[in-house]
Amino acid sequence: CHAQEVVTHSVTVGYTVNGNSAATLPEGVTVEILGEDGLPVTDLANVVEGTIKIKVKAEGFDIVVTCNDTPVTMDGGAGTFDLTADATLSVTLTTQTDHAGTAEDPYSVADALAIAGAIGQGNYTEKVYIEGLVIDAGENKGSYLSNIYIADTADGTEMLVYSANFSETVATIYEGDTVVFHGYITNYNGTLEIAPHGEYVYMTAVTRGSRPITVTMENATTNLPDSA
Repeated sequence: CHAQEVVTHSVTVGYTVNGNSAATLPEGVTVEILGEDGLPVTDLANVVEGTIKIKVKAEGFDIVVTCNDTPVTMDGGAGTFDLTADATLSVTLTTQTDHAGTAEDPYSVADALAIAGAIGQGNYTEKVYIEGLVIDAGENKGSYLSNIYIADTADGTEMLVYSANFSETVATIYEGDTVVFHGYITNYNGTLEIAPHGEYVYMTAVTRGSRPITVTMENATTNLPDSA
């Protein structure tokens, strides 16, 4: 009798989170590789040939998995592929949002915070549109403002806009205005913010809001008409 030959292959797993390569996964996200026996694979350099299962737990993310650039059908966060040669798995995670991040459908502040919280420190998104209520209009630097704070509502969670330039359509903003910013979402040393990244952030649209105006009158004189 001859022992059945065991054939093994290597499996390399790479991760992309919100458009950025990631060495670590966002908090709460797990990826598990199971062999044909249903047990977790502990040595990805020597995976026994056969049908391999990948399980991805990533609440709040859209999941796309490819094996050697071929899509793996995922159902409920799980999919299988046949391992007959060395394989490269790519796991792409994209934060689920309520808006598209386009000029027509800008991200909300909640969307932007969720994206920034997942991409890892030092990473940036592509250039996107974000709309928010101005809580603090920041400091006027002439052609731009710095340290603007926006939120979805007056008492909502705030997000920093590190700096944003005025544009042909937006010459000034005030607290209480709703403004659309065209820029990059980032996690800068733990601060979730909108910031320049090779290109400036621009304010592209504004909807004026209501805000209190205080008027002080001194030595005012009112002339009343004579009575009839």
